[in-house]
Amino acid sequence: MMLAAFLFVGISMGVGAAGAFLGGMWFGVTFTLFTVVVMCAVLSLAIVVVAVGHDGLTVRSRVFRVRLMSVPRSEIASVSVQDFRALSWGGWGLRWRQGDKALALDGDQAVVIRKNNGRSSLVVIRESDQLSTALQQIL
Repeated sequence: MMLAAFLFVGISMGVGAAGAFLGGMWFGVTFTLFTVVVMCAVLSLAIVVVAVGHDGLTVRSRVFRVRLMSVPRSEIASVSVQDFRALSWGGWGLRWRQGDKALALDGDQAVVIRKNNGRSSLVVIRESDQLSTALQQIL
């Protein structure tokens, strides 16, 4: 994923430079700034820390130290693992659908956290079984 991100930036910088040459300076600057914003979004999801503690689940970006998802223990009604299809959620990354939230990073198994209010939060990582077990232990 990191290689793809850096490849994207390299290509975008080249297109931005070509755009500045052919279309004017403002096109090149705008395109380059857009590239930087997209790169920051990609990096924020590239490396995450998933933590389960006595207070619940927290998922943070290791790069920018931004909290991507948080589910307090008091809001968790149940935890299960189910098959996950990224296309049904609109792809990978941070997704919302009908009040539910999914953080789809890697894998085909989602840890489904059903909340007391009827909504769900999904976390899709390779270690879904370990995450599910850890969450069930704090309930």
